Amino acid sequence: AIMFVSIVLTALLMHVSFTALGIVPESSREVGEATRFAIDYTFYLNILFVIVAGSMVWLHRRHSRAHGHMQHDMEGDSKLKHVIALTAAAILIAGSLIQVLLMI
Repeated sequence: AIMFVSIVLTALLMHVSFTALGIVPESSREVGEATRFAIDYTFYLNILFVIVAGSMVWLHRRHSRAHGHMQHDMEGDSKLKHVIALTAAAILIAGSLIQVLLMI
């Protein structure tokens, strides 16, 4: 948890420092241009990646169960990290579904 806090504090410190020095880069594009959604090749590549990543996770779990490997907690593993990761995944999935439904 200390590492995450230090990353956030570093980012805030850099933003405040760059703003004070007047060297914050300006975007040449409007937000609407940068955040457009389109069904193009990147959409299909993202779907392919989700399928490949899901298959790899499924194969890993199947292999671990078949060979009786115990799951070991990594240093710094906590329930908070798992909750944050699951929340982020749920938000991404919900946002994707809403976007697809709005296009229909």
